[in-house]
Amino acid sequence: MNPAFALEDGDRGVSSTLGYYAASGSFFDAGYGFDFTYSFWRSPEKALAITAGIQTWNLNKKLNVERSGNTVMGTGLGGSATLFPVGVSMIWRNPLEDSERLDLGFQLGVQYVFATSDADQLTQAQSPGGAPSPGKNGINIGSNLIGKIAIEVDYLLNEQTDLIFDCGYQMDFLKGDAKAGGSKIDTVELRGFFLRTGLGYRF
Repeated sequence: MNPAFALEDGDRGVSSTLGYYAASGSFFDAGYGFDFTYSFWRSPEKALAITAGIQTWNLNKKLNVERSGNTVMGTGLGGSATLFPVGVSMIWRNPLEDSERLDLGFQLGVQYVFATSDADQLTQAQSPGGAPSPGKNGINIGSNLIGKIAIEVDYLLNEQTDLIFDCGYQMDFLKGDAKAGGSKIDTVELRGFFLRTGLGYRF
């Protein structure tokens, strides 16, 4: 690596990344959003980072149909939720000796995620010879505690700026509940793979 690009003990860094999150649970479909990170480099290879973000996740719009006697009831979800992850992580970075501008990094962290919902549970009942009877209940979404692991590649543009590309997996340690009309309708899961890209700046 070019010595001019090397990190030093006491350096600080900020970064902003845009990510895509592929949900594996039944409640969410997929999400996207921004993460903002402030890092404290304790050595050229290791840093402590604080991260906050804002993400939009779309709900899984699958339709469930049930029959009770002569009445058919359809239930589905509509809308999206805004998620706010806040957490800490450790970053390990290994400059590639055969490249002047590439770094390979590894990140391990934990985040608390709380949500605001713009989503509804939609229902419609249909009886023989009767008009459809639609209904709608707002959905409240509980908070989650998640762990994240990621592999990161940084391309150094100059002594202070780098392009960031990373991929990883997040898992649920604690799962929130999704409720509508006071009743639980699903478990909120955020587990799944993600891809992110963005810019970093060190000082």
